Amino acid sequence: MSANSLPPRRPRVLIAGGGVAALEAALALYDLAADRLEVELCSPHSEFVYRPFAVGEPYGAASILRYDLGALAGQIGASFRLGGIFSVDTGAGQVTARDGEQIPYDYLMIASGARMLWAVPGAVTFWGVADEGGVAGVVRKLRAGILRDVVFTMPGGHSWGLPLYELALLGSTVLAKSGIEDARLTVVTPEDAPLELFGRAVAERMGHLLGERGIEVVTGVHPVEFEGGRLRIAPGEPIETEAVISLPRLEGRRCLCRRRCLRLPGQARGDRDPAGRHRRRGDRLGGRL
Repeated sequence: MSANSLPPRRPRVLIAGGGVAALEAALALYDLAADRLEVELCSPHSEFVYRPFAVGEPYGAASILRYDLGALAGQIGASFRLGGIFSVDTGAGQVTARDGEQIPYDYLMIASGARMLWAVPGAVTFWGVADEGGVAGVVRKLRAGILRDVVFTMPGGHSWGLPLYELALLGSTVLAKSGIEDARLTVVTPEDAPLELFGRAVAERMGHLLGERGIEVVTGVHPVEFEGGRLRIAPGEPIETEAVISLPRLEGRRCLCRRRCLRLPGQARGDRDPAGRHRRRGDRLGGRL
């Protein structure tokens, strides 16, 4: 067989990440160009974790679902590589894995997700998957009647507020089932209205639901620190409480690639290094991918 008769090489798409965005990108490519592309997922984690159920786990109301990334990738026509990416050489069209391996690509898609950061000193942070018993410990004390006053809060800026209200509503269910009537649950949020991101109708309905469950709501304030039984807020006077559960602050990972890199929505981009020079070869990725 002559070289001219060989089938043309299919463009290689490397997707850095193993979460929802990475899988959706691979699924879209499979749907649009399954026979014209070679797609590989690269992630330092071997499992895809379905996070929405995480809020129910501390309460015993749900279990987190986990799926093998290699098996999922295979179902949508992609291959899977276990490992993180250390740097990107956009000029050469290759990435360097954390184990030193050079991985070539024609198109690179960065879908590394957001970093979760500690937001309120002194509070118990709801990390979702890696809870390590923090929130579960508060729930046990609430169910046993040891705690009678708990605040649920989230930082301002970049944060996903839905779990805040799910945690508070599940807390009210625990109190009702335990027959505890004199406990107080409070939501403290920088939003002007609960779940305002979803629009006025949803915010009003959530406000009514929280009121029906006896959950107090303090809006328009930012949690600062929990210490000595007092949650400092800004603006306003401290709120006295026995425990505080906070959502983490979310921060997008920076990608310093400039060419042949397709960033998915939410992926931050830095075009210059601290000295103001554009980065081209040997670009490094901020955070672990």
